[in-house]
Amino acid sequence: MIENIFSGLILTGVTGLAVLAFKYPTLYQRVYWPFVWICHVIVVGIAIWHFAVQFTFLTLRPFLSIEGNAITNAQNAADTLALPFFLAFGIYLAAVIYLHVLAFLFQGIGKEKANLPTSRQKRR
Repeated sequence: MIENIFSGLILTGVTGLAVLAFKYPTLYQRVYWPFVWICHVIVVGIAIWHFAVQFTFLTLRPFLSIEGNAITNAQNAADTLALPFFLAFGIYLAAVIYLHVLAFLFQGIGKEKANLPTSRQKRR
């Protein structure tokens, strides 16, 4: 259920960016770099979180008792807390590539739209 909601929100965001870039290329140029920087900050935050969880597990591992399943429980907890870094990095790359494609693709279309004759000029 929650996957359907997230996929719908992502699809809505992607469509909204495409409409914004097509209809208002100058506005998209103004919001382009903030979107790219937001993507950078999110992926750096996920990387810091992932490496902090792994570093904490590796640092505390010598202090866990070998008897019982303390190390296994700690490894399971570390795996649960660690975000899927490679998946997040793949999504980051896809988002940045999509933003770049929109910037270059609709930049030319916006210039062509500005050079189109108006309806009065077509009648003459």
